[in-house]
Amino acid sequence: VVLMALTSPDGDALLEAPAAQVSAWLERTLRVVPPGTEGEQLGIDDALDQLLAQ
Repeated sequence: VVLMALTSPDGDALLEAPAAQVSAWLERTLRVVPPGTEGEQLGIDDALDQLLAQ
C-alpha cells in the first residue's frame, strides 16, 4: 500500500492506493516522459512566445 498525503490552504487529504498499481502507473509515465525531459513536454517556451507576441 502507498499512502500519499496532500496538503493545501483549502484542506488536506490522505490517499491510499495499491503499491503494484502505483508502480505500474509510474513505469508507464516514465516511458512517456523520461526523467529530465519534463520541461520539453510542457511546451512552456512555445506558450510564452505566443503570449508575448500578442
